[in-house]
Amino acid sequence: MTTSSGDPADDVRVVILELHRSVYVDADGRYEFTAVPLGDYHVQAISPRFGTTVSEISLSSSWVDADLVLGQSRHRERVVVTATRSGRGSAEVIQPVNVLDKNDLAETMQPSLGETLAQEPGIRSSYFGAGSARPIVRGQSGGRVRVLESGLGVGDASTTSPDHAVAIEPLGAQQIEILRGPATLLYGSTAVGGVVNVLDARIPEFRAAEPVSGSLQLGFDSASEGTSGALSLTGGTKSFAWYADASRRDGSDYDIPGFAVAGDPMSARGTLPNSSVESDGGSLGLSWVGKSGFVGVATKIFNTEYGIPAELDVRIDLEQQRYDLRGGFDFESGALTGLRFSAGTTDYRHVELEGASVGTVFDTAADEARVELTHGRKRWSGVVGAQLRRREVDAIGAEAFLPANDTDQFALFAVQELDPAGPLRFELGLRSERTEVSTPETLAAEPLCLDPVNRDFDTLSGSAGLAWIGSSGMALGVSISSASRAPSSEELYSCGEHVATVS
Repeated sequence: MTTSSGDPADDVRVVILELHRSVYVDADGRYEFTAVPLGDYHVQAISPRFGTTVSEISLSSSWVDADLVLGQSRHRERVVVTATRSGRGSAEVIQPVNVLDKNDLAETMQPSLGETLAQEPGIRSSYFGAGSARPIVRGQSGGRVRVLESGLGVGDASTTSPDHAVAIEPLGAQQIEILRGPATLLYGSTAVGGVVNVLDARIPEFRAAEPVSGSLQLGFDSASEGTSGALSLTGGTKSFAWYADASRRDGSDYDIPGFAVAGDPMSARGTLPNSSVESDGGSLGLSWVGKSGFVGVATKIFNTEYGIPAELDVRIDLEQQRYDLRGGFDFESGALTGLRFSAGTTDYRHVELEGASVGTVFDTAADEARVELTHGRKRWSGVVGAQLRRREVDAIGAEAFLPANDTDQFALFAVQELDPAGPLRFELGLRSERTEVSTPETLAAEPLCLDPVNRDFDTLSGSAGLAWIGSSGMALGVSISSASRAPSSEELYSCGEHVATVS
């Protein structure tokens, strides 16, 4: 393993993507895999200093020398999609997918996740001001599109109403993956319309390249005279790696070319009132990193306050705390090639301020855990796993159109790939999910509301796909899927008018 200048690279993790196996290079840049079946593989080299490269290796004998070259200029040649769990490049994934890496995000960065992604094909954004914009994937939004942070749900209240912000600061994203169409097999029935997976670096998965290194982002936009900044630091020793970041964003009411209300000359002109946004946050993470895996923990705080232009005296003050555990290990022998697990818990609250008084308070507590086992010794590979999720929602105040409720989900899933000799590849997947939605109360102030009833749902989803990968790099794919979605608590129990969205 060498750099583009010919020097040995000693901080590199090498991964056989099809087998989900990895090793670290030694001090001289050498690496070795044993007991690898004959066949064609994609070998990925990952370095914190020199970027990422992927090479195609054909193993036709018991020993092959594969010399890989790393360089900053090569890491954008192939983007590996993590949300599909196949570890393949975006051009080889059967399901339609968009991937934005760090360089793409630097060009499209906006105050909200929805606006950051709004120019991608098939993606639009809901919009209730600069602070609250959620992605719309092929016309699907709310509870039909799941927003994830490194594979786990965000745990906010953005699915309850489009004027509720997604509790993610885009400045901290390392990569964003958008899966268009049903992604229920891996992520549950709330992903029936698609998945937006925001990858960050809070839990380091690789050894640190330097004892301390960092990056600084600064931004300015003239429309709102807004400023933004983010500082991230990484470091560690041979066995431990740590990460820390902090960010802040300020923007005033932004400029517009005409009247705030179209056709109303009595409305404000040149500036959209109550469109300002302020946010700040930070995170800390620590990981143990060994030769065959890692285990890490992280915590994150995110705060934002933003206005709702449709209501000039209404602002939303949002706070979220999040704690995560994530780990993974690769196995060199046996039927299984790897184990991945993650768990997260979030405490979320936002207060809807009406002038100087508190209008409505939304409290959400979310817990989620998942475990995945991968296999792939020969031309048959895949992942089997289980997922557990709990969400508690409570709304208090004048616009509490939703009673307190709990949602519990448990699922088993499997996604398998068959890669026979030749250009064809087959994919099959299945997911079984149990959802229980319950509430202890009713909205007594609404005489037309029915007493809530506890509900249980069993859903089954499946998919099949076929891909043709040509020798020239051209790829064609076709897939068919059947996805079932359990209704959300908002769909089951909402009652009364939601003034903010006039619904």
